[in-house]
Amino acid sequence: MKMERRMDFSEILFAVLALIVNCIARNIKKMKKKRGYRILVLRRMALVAVSVVLIIVSGVILLPGKASANESTDDVLYKYYCAVEIEEGDTLWSYAQQYSPDENYKTYIQEVCSINHLTSDLLIEGQTLIIPYYSNEYVMK
Repeated sequence: MKMERRMDFSEILFAVLALIVNCIARNIKKMKKKRGYRILVLRRMALVAVSVVLIIVSGVILLPGKASANESTDDVLYKYYCAVEIEEGDTLWSYAQQYSPDENYKTYIQEVCSINHLTSDLLIEGQTLIIPYYSNEYVMK
């Protein structure tokens, strides 16, 4: 079974440069027998230099951060929803403290009120609320 491996930018750059140099070397060998091969060699070397510069510049512009499959995704949070039955003593603040991804509880409470069409922060025992929660694990259902 063949395992696929992603190449990073430096490996791709090296492979492209190797192909270009190999192509030039083959053409130089063919052209040595003909007159004017030195001009051709200089033109090809200029082409290689321009190609390398373009590849490096495009890599810097298009790939500003190095992404790797080995990097941790702990900082990525996925949003999920669960249904919670209100028990005696539960408050929106306590749910915000338990389920909010950050310390901005007011925004989280506003979101819960919006999802559940609540006009006040009064919760009634036995009432069911839809509560958003966040996890760094991706779950497909």
